[in-house]
Amino acid sequence: MTGSDFYRFVWLFVVVVCTAGCQQNSSDVPAPSGAKRPVSRAGDYVGTQACRECHAEYCEQFAGHPMGHSAGLLQTGPVIEQYSAGEFSTPYPQSYLAARDEAGSVRHHEILHRPGIEASADNTAQADLYRRIEPMKYYIGSGKRGRSYLAEKDEMLFQSVIGWYSTSGQFDLSPGYETNNQHFERRITDGCVSCHTGRVHLSDGRHVNRFATDPAGNSIIEPSISCERCHGPGKDHVDWQNARGQATQKSSEDPILKLSTLSSEAMHDLCYQCHLIGVQRILRYGRNDFDFRPGDRLEDIWVCYVDGSGIEGNQTDVVSHVQQMRQSQCYLGSDHELSCISCHDPHSIPRPENRAEFYRNRCIQCHQEQGCQLSLEEREKSEARNSCIECHMPKLKARDVPHTSQTDHRIVRVPEVKSDPVVRNIQKQLTVFDEADSRIPPLERDRAKALMMSIYAEKDVDSYLAAAALEKLEEVSRNFPDDDQVLFFQGLMAKLINEPLRSIQYWDQLLERNPVHEMTLRYRGVLAHDRGEFSSALPFIDRYLALNPWDSDLAGRRIHILGQSGNRQLALQEALKTVERFPQSWQLHGWLAEALKTDGQMEQSARHQQIHDVLAPRGLE
Repeated sequence: MTGSDFYRFVWLFVVVVCTAGCQQNSSDVPAPSGAKRPVSRAGDYVGTQACRECHAEYCEQFAGHPMGHSAGLLQTGPVIEQYSAGEFSTPYPQSYLAARDEAGSVRHHEILHRPGIEASADNTAQADLYRRIEPMKYYIGSGKRGRSYLAEKDEMLFQSVIGWYSTSGQFDLSPGYETNNQHFERRITDGCVSCHTGRVHLSDGRHVNRFATDPAGNSIIEPSISCERCHGPGKDHVDWQNARGQATQKSSEDPILKLSTLSSEAMHDLCYQCHLIGVQRILRYGRNDFDFRPGDRLEDIWVCYVDGSGIEGNQTDVVSHVQQMRQSQCYLGSDHELSCISCHDPHSIPRPENRAEFYRNRCIQCHQEQGCQLSLEEREKSEARNSCIECHMPKLKARDVPHTSQTDHRIVRVPEVKSDPVVRNIQKQLTVFDEADSRIPPLERDRAKALMMSIYAEKDVDSYLAAAALEKLEEVSRNFPDDDQVLFFQGLMAKLINEPLRSIQYWDQLLERNPVHEMTLRYRGVLAHDRGEFSSALPFIDRYLALNPWDSDLAGRRIHILGQSGNRQLALQEALKTVERFPQSWQLHGWLAEALKTDGQMEQSARHQQIHDVLAPRGLE
């Protein structure tokens, strides 16, 4: 079965399942005559430091929890890495080095060594064909399993090629880079930031994945996950506490969210907001990734598609705990009352020496009458050392993060049985998590379905699915006329079915109402460039690069347009500056080798030719 056939199957499944859900439940949720943009959420946050004044004990406990130090400034944060072994080789021609100086500044190096010359501290200039050095500002990750690193540039965050893996005690390529090396250009999105940090300075509403900075130059206000992520914004609570002595406050009730009043489903969703990613999350109309508030249901902000437990054989996706737990007999047998906090204390984690006893006591709460069938002597003899989770929640290799394992949250009765009951293949079915499509308005269901089809069509470059998606998007757009995401995908689907003029119509309409929509500027410029319409492509590419000058592909396209438009010397000047910024671009080195050779600059031409020959994929030289 071809890739296109696979996604046709997925599309048919999504259409059938979602349509069936809509038909079955459409009477439950009144369909609006037209979609109304939701009111923006208030950002009445005060920060953990304000909570600490009255809740110091909980704050101290939480500071030791992985969520309590999920991110931070590298220069002032704890050093867990072994920088003495900072350089490592990769399947790519480049090697990488993580270095920290005495002042605490961290820089990541991408190095292309000259073939045949062994590098040393004394001959760096001679041994390197190029060395790209990027300063890192933030770390992401508590360090329990590892860390990622972020560079901050022009109100954007970019993930480094280099990651630290605590379990193996080494630096290596960041997750995903072993198959798709984006060098230092992997953009960090709102969704990443919203789950891995406490609070950030958001840019204006027209932008996504951009973050304003404070006077100190920081885009992250509160690096680690804060109290307010689970207890809700605290401003009203602090104001009430400060005014308790006033007569007007004597009869009023503390406005802080009382978690005990939440339904079990809303309590689950407190954890699911970050611990359930699924195959794809679709933001609901008018929402952003920072809109979730404790007390919300997950589907108030996202429509989340899932495809099973994330386990195949003895491997698992890292962020798939929720799907696995909900397949467990513990969850099913508890009438769905088992939750993350049934086993995990959200404020602290047990010490290593107390871990087995801590989780065993959690299990005994439900299994006291019918406990383990093995004798205590047998349990003590095994490697598990009387630990329930060592036997029934074995560690599986993480498929999507190197050097990492993940606990099997299906809580299997027989530990040898590790395979997902449904093998991950074309029969795996995409569904909306927790049947949430039955609880949202039909228009929102149709919108999520159309966007999901579009995402898969783009991923597989499937014109068949794109045509079906475009038809759905056309229907959806009538009820969401100001929805930038819908209009953007209309243009993209039109491109996939080879109707470029239709794409231009959609994208120009979008840029008319939102002139700084980055992806539309990018795709509009690329489309014109691919069609050889250089004079119309350049303004869009220039506008895009003014917003994001760290896109090597678009910078290269700009140089190509200048060269093809008769501005050869300007193109050469731009290329020499751009290749210093993006030395990994083998195409740019190849272009420079030819241009400099034509100009008689043979030594420089030979240097760029050598780099090109080392970097260019085989068969594309």
